[in-house]
Amino acid sequence: MMNAAGQTCLHQTLSNVTWSLAHLYTPDIKLLGLVASMATTYMEGFKPFELSMLLWGFAKTGVVEEMPHAIEVVFRTASSQITASFGHFSFRSLAMIVWAFATARQRDPRLFSGIAAEMRRNASAANCQEVGNTVWAFASAGHRDKKMLTTLAQAAVPLIREFKAQEISNMLWGFATLGFFHEEVFLSSIAAALRMDLGSQHLAIILWACSKVMPKHSAMDSLIISFAPLCVSRLGAFKPQEVSSTVQALAKVLTQDKEEAETSASNLLFGGIAPLHEDVMMLLDALAHRVARTALALTPAAFVTAVCSLLSLGERSGRRPDHVLEQAVMLRVPELALGEKVTLLEAFLSPPCVARGVVSVLAANLASALDSLQNKDFQALVQLCRTARRVPDDAADPGRGELVSWCLALAAGLPDAMLQAEGPDCEPQADADPCSGSDASSEISELDEGVFDAPAGSEYRVDTAESLPFMEWRPKA
Repeated sequence: MMNAAGQTCLHQTLSNVTWSLAHLYTPDIKLLGLVASMATTYMEGFKPFELSMLLWGFAKTGVVEEMPHAIEVVFRTASSQITASFGHFSFRSLAMIVWAFATARQRDPRLFSGIAAEMRRNASAANCQEVGNTVWAFASAGHRDKKMLTTLAQAAVPLIREFKAQEISNMLWGFATLGFFHEEVFLSSIAAALRMDLGSQHLAIILWACSKVMPKHSAMDSLIISFAPLCVSRLGAFKPQEVSSTVQALAKVLTQDKEEAETSASNLLFGGIAPLHEDVMMLLDALAHRVARTALALTPAAFVTAVCSLLSLGERSGRRPDHVLEQAVMLRVPELALGEKVTLLEAFLSPPCVARGVVSVLAANLASALDSLQNKDFQALVQLCRTARRVPDDAADPGRGELVSWCLALAAGLPDAMLQAEGPDCEPQADADPCSGSDASSEISELDEGVFDAPAGSEYRVDTAESLPFMEWRPKA
């Protein structure tokens, strides 16, 4: 390459090197450093597709952390070159460029704004993969251009039958992440997805995306009922984050306020006060067991949200999974924030209050840390204890000392009036040690086996959807 400096073949050579290393999954840092240096020096000579392939190769090799300065310099230099000649780049090249910038975590609002404007003019040339990648990239970079998103959605509709599962997942995730809803493209995508053989990641992402932007749309009925048995059959392949996101999606769709419950008598899924569809109830049961088995793999916030959502949905289905989740909660109590413990206590205190062990542990923990509670959590705990003790509404709120006594009384045993379960399956369990949840560890397997990795994608799309709804990286402001 050094001998090719200044030659007409240099730019194609540099582009081919990064492309080859990316496809061989061989991140040769020394070689890539040389390529980055030469590409920066001779940037003006790159043709549009050569430049887009060069950037794609750097992003695909995943060397941002190993050579951050070199990556930053070459991307910044390339940005100047691209913004000076937008009109020379095809839609495909622009799609590769935004994917590369998003994947390599290079924030460039000016570049993305210019590319968005150019894409609006030639979106008719886009194929399915390019639409999916572009929406994913703009969402990953946190750049929302409503006009471009509308144009891409309109371009996607006539192509929707040609989309692959990964491409639909990428597109819907991107739209939902940016808070963009285009009814026709979402409904067309749902119809297409129902005819596909979807993997666990696709199921989780599509449910998450649709529940985020259209949770109460009538189309969610058929989507959830159709997806429910598929999710159950593939649940062993769901990663912990996908389990959590699926629970949250179901909660967003299935949870009704009083007004909705009164007006949904003809709704297939809700059916007024009728129970949920049997397939949906089976999925909720399976998810509860999965959350319990993967408790240690979820973040505290995701775990608490999943548990509370499952308990709430269990009230709708008539099959609350208190005992399924109890041991998992006790295992994680020591690491939870006080506000999260209050939230869990409220969820488990809801009738029929059969999980006495976890209520005891939570109440005792809160009693011992009362002085550290934030005011809103303190007030929430007061209200919980008042309800449990059936304190009249006009009675004065307790002081901290009295609230400690109330919590300890709650830890010692629930009031008989709260125990409303019937039948042998709902008998209260023996009280747990209120000071620790450590004994629960023997009841739970730490992690499930069989984590599924999606097959590698084609030329330059996102290879897996594993991070899509849960991307940890966000560009700095």
